[in-house]
Amino acid sequence: MLYIITEGYELDKKIFEPLLKKNDISIIFSTEQATFKSNLFRRLTKLLNLIGISCFFNFSKHFKVILKKIDRNDSILIWGTLSPLLIQLAKYVKTKKLNIWIWNPLFTFSEYTRSMIQIYKKYYKLWTFDENDAQKYKINYKPQVFYKQLLLPNEKTEIKYDLYFVGQDKNRYSILEYIETEVGKELVCNFNLIKDKTSTNIESKKFYVNFVSFDENIRNISQSKALVDILQTGQYGITLRTYEALVNKKKLVTNNTQIKKYPFYAKENIFILGEDEISTLKTFIKMPFNDFYDFSIYMIENWITDFFQ
Repeated sequence: MLYIITEGYELDKKIFEPLLKKNDISIIFSTEQATFKSNLFRRLTKLLNLIGISCFFNFSKHFKVILKKIDRNDSILIWGTLSPLLIQLAKYVKTKKLNIWIWNPLFTFSEYTRSMIQIYKKYYKLWTFDENDAQKYKINYKPQVFYKQLLLPNEKTEIKYDLYFVGQDKNRYSILEYIETEVGKELVCNFNLIKDKTSTNIESKKFYVNFVSFDENIRNISQSKALVDILQTGQYGITLRTYEALVNKKKLVTNNTQIKKYPFYAKENIFILGEDEISTLKTFIKMPFNDFYDFSIYMIENWITDFFQ
């Protein structure tokens, strides 16, 4: 049995939906199971961890019952998070088949969390979606996962936009502004930038929105010829936006220069900002999509198999 422990965000639930009926997989949404008692206990655990003292009182009674059901032959996958509490969990369960998949670039974690990587590796097999992080921290590489909700409805939709972007600011504004300045007179841009702590002078700038719902995002993708994907500085892993574009036969415009290393790269499908001439973007958008690659290996049902071992 594979036990997947996840915080249970809406995106997590969409990803794991195809696995819910599988007899050899159990998904534990920790936010729904009252996994931990309080933030005070979290802070105390962090302090005790620093001085080498283990404590199990941080786990809720209900969560302990779940953990006790896990046999030594079972496997555990911690989905997308790093926490000092995972050290205590590793010591609490019978099984030693423990995995953590890190779903964000490690530079986005605190310095303390990054300093704990070597300690996590004593208990868990660590995986990351970012090849550079895998090399830097000597952990396993596991590419981005694809889930069926990324597939657009099989129906004809009127195309309204040439370029579509949605995402948090994270200092992406200047790149979007550059694209629109260079091609905005020839191509229709639909850029939706969700403000965050990096956003400045919002009132005087365009693109900013408060929120884009999942359904609205799907509709916008359907109505667009190409999706724009802008990595944060220091990030190199393949994003969900990449799959969102290519599996739906949409062009991809990205600043990820390492994308050429992947087997699904085709110059007709992927435009690399900073390498391809921006003056050729209109021609790129008009080129037929090269539908040559099978993305099924990245679907959650196939992607998950490594964690049974």
